[in-house]
Parts: sequence; C-alpha cells; structure tokens
Amino acid sequence: MVLSAERDMAVMLPAITRAIPMIFGTQDSMFLTATAKDILFDGVLINCTLKDFTAKALCMLMKTQGKDFQKVGKNAFKFSFFGVKNGTLQERLRLKRGIQNVADVGRVVAYKEQPRMSVWSGPKCNEFSGTDGSIFPPFLQDGVSVRAYAPDLSLNARYVGPTVYKGIKGNIYSADFGDMSNNPDLKCFCTTPKSCLKRGVHDLTRCTGAPLAVSLPHFFRAHEDYLNEVTGLYPEQARHETTLHFEPLTGTPMLGYKRLQFNIILRKVSKFTPMKNLHAMIFPILWVDEGLELDDKYVSQLKSIFVIISIINIFKWITIVVGGILVATGLFILIQKLTISAILALGRKSPEVSPRDIETPLRY
Repeated sequence: MVLSAERDMAVMLPAITRAIPMIFGTQDSMFLTATAKDILFDGVLINCTLKDFTAKALCMLMKTQGKDFQKVGKNAFKFSFFGVKNGTLQERLRLKRGIQNVADVGRVVAYKEQPRMSVWSGPKCNEFSGTDGSIFPPFLQDGVSVRAYAPDLSLNARYVGPTVYKGIKGNIYSADFGDMSNNPDLKCFCTTPKSCLKRGVHDLTRCTGAPLAVSLPHFFRAHEDYLNEVTGLYPEQARHETTLHFEPLTGTPMLGYKRLQFNIILRKVSKFTPMKNLHAMIFPILWVDEGLELDDKYVSQLKSIFVIISIINIFKWITIVVGGILVATGLFILIQKLTISAILALGRKSPEVSPRDIETPLRY
C-alpha cells in the first residue's frame, strides 16, 4: 500500500503512513502476523471503525479502489491473496478451434473481447501468445517450444527432451520467464526502460497495479543476486521447476506442474518509519504449486488410441503387400498373355514352305 501510494499518490503519502499503524495496529514493523489460511483465503481484518480523519480517508480510499478487499461489515474489510478470486468466474477468453489449421487449436485470440492487450509498452508484448494452458495442439515437434497465456503473465516452455510416462512416449518442456534485461524481445515487459528486472523475474506492476513480481519458487533459474539477498531459499529443480510432459501426437498433457513464486518489489520509503532503512530488493511472499498427473483411466484411453493407430498401420502394410502381390500377379498374367499373343501373331505371318521349294545339294 505504501509503495503504491508513493508511486501514484505521493501527495497523500504522509497521511497514509500516519493512518496505517492505527488501522493495522503495527507501529514499528512492516510485517503483519497472521495465519496462512487468513493470509491466503479467509482474510486479515482491516479495522475501519476508527474516528481519526486520516484513518477514515484511507478506509474510504480502500472502499472505492480496493478490488481485492472483502467487505464483512459497514466499516470492516478483510484482505487476502486469493479469497476474493476463489470460486469466481474468470474473464472470457476466445480461442481458436483449429478448423483451418490444426496447429491453432487452443490459441488465444481475444481477452475481454479485445484482440490485443494494452498493458505493455511494445506491440510484441501486447500480443496474445500461446494457448490458455488447458488445451494444446497435436503433432508437437521435437525442439519446438510451446507457450501458454494467462491474463497476468505468459509462459514460454522450451523443449528439453524425450520421456516415458506410464509406458507412453512423450516430450518434456520446461518453462521460465527469460531475461527482460538482456533479451530485446522482452524489453517491452519492463515497467520503465531503466527498471528492467534481471533474469528469471517478471514484473507484474502494470497488470496488478501493485509492486509485485513473479518468479519460479526459491528464485530457481533467476539471477543469483535475488537469491543472495534472502536467507533460507534453496532452489531445487525437482521441487521448483515448472514442467510439462506432453504426448506429442495428440498434444495431451500427461504430467504438469505450474510452480510460481510471488514477490514484492521493495524499496526505501523515507517517510514511513518501518521502511526508511530498507534497500531495494525482491522480497518473496509465497509460492504455489499446481499440478496434474494423468491417472490410469485416461492413460488407458490414450493407449487405446495407439492400439487403434497400430491396427490401422498393420492393415496399411497388409493392404500394401496384398496390393503389391495383386499388381505383380496382374503384370505376370498380362505379360504371359502378351507373349502368347505375340507368338501367335508371328506364327500367322510366317509363309508356308512346300517340299518342292527345298533344294537338295547334288551328290557325286
């Protein structure tokens, strides 16, 4: 709240910093202690029953602009990361069905009825890239990346190599956020040209309106500077990688884990006592792990497709062999008939020779 106020409403910052301790009950710390359930879903209570003018003004601001607050009374609110979003319908996405080109199956072409985004600073970053993550096109080729789009971010999954999942051959893909500080194609994701985050961290400030950034958990595959600023983080590929395993022929996801870490972009705020001695850093808040593994029921259905394909391939070769035999037999019969016809034709054209026409040599 303080960071957003300093950026967007600097003139109101003194009043906001004076009201925050009264509303949240914290005087000298930027941290608020609560249970994980309250922080994530149930909500942390925000007391707006105070009579102080600055506290009332801040509460009024939260009422009008705080879309992530849950109203629980006339002058009481609760804040949580996912409580407001949990169970709510998402905005409508428009996808391609792949009628004209099967490679377009699931590709996002519009969000909120808009064919492009207007959040980022460049046209390439404002394009919808990839599917919505629930469906992917068939005939995935080795070495070709796949992309998935979500309203707040876009993930690029690069091809890693082959795999086998419960007896089905597939391809492994691994996703990360690239390096917007060095990759020219990702520069348009920077909040400002001079504030590009380093490798492995994606700035969500323009999407959320708050100084948030997303990365892989424990800053896996992120620049080492972010990891060195925080103690207690130990990135491991097996636990913190975002990975997808596809059956390439049908494009069926057999195994997948989307692991994301949400962070606050902290900086020094000299007019707010708990933050006046901070140095700029990316501070982790929480990370989530969403996963799926195709169960035996659907694995059997997927295998039945390959049984049918194998039967079709067997019949294909049987048809080719039988067809080849029939063609060879037909050619043999045709050649035989042509040979017999040629012999008969030559026999009819040959002149008849009588014994009188045969000359016998003289004997002495």
